Amino acid sequence: MSRVRVPGSVYRRSNGRWTALTPRVFEGSSVVRRRLSLGAFDTESAATEALKAFHVERSSSSNLNFGRMSVADYLSDWLGLVRSQFEAGHLARRTMSGYEEAVRIHISPGLGHIRVADLNHLVVHGWLISLREAKGLSDRSVVKLYRVFHRAMADAQLPVTRLLYRSI
Repeated sequence: MSRVRVPGSVYRRSNGRWTALTPRVFEGSSVVRRRLSLGAFDTESAATEALKAFHVERSSSSNLNFGRMSVADYLSDWLGLVRSQFEAGHLARRTMSGYEEAVRIHISPGLGHIRVADLNHLVVHGWLISLREAKGLSDRSVVKLYRVFHRAMADAQLPVTRLLYRSI
């Protein structure tokens, strides 16, 4: 029997019940990503199903216009969220300025014209190659820019177009 991997974790408590924890997400108006407990369950499969249901519900409740939004518009909104984290003291000044510089100089000019719904690994890979070849950036700089872009997209509540779960 294959097991299904779902973003988050499921573990057995000392009392024999199972708990499902989400990956780190923004909840409400919070400026800090937190892991949410989905409760205690009698079986591991029930906890895993609750975690799957959380991901499906969260993606379906996301903004319906999100797919029409351009990457530049999304990154502008994301920088506002990051700025609120900085102002709350959860982010260093240098990190904040690095994010703003990466978005302003490299990410928005390269990917800003694309709709978020049209993003895929080929588009991002092409952008990374253009950074290396056309702009002459070092491998380390390209990796740093990818990490900023990845962080921004990880904070998004992207609509699910295909299942994120894979069998082991």
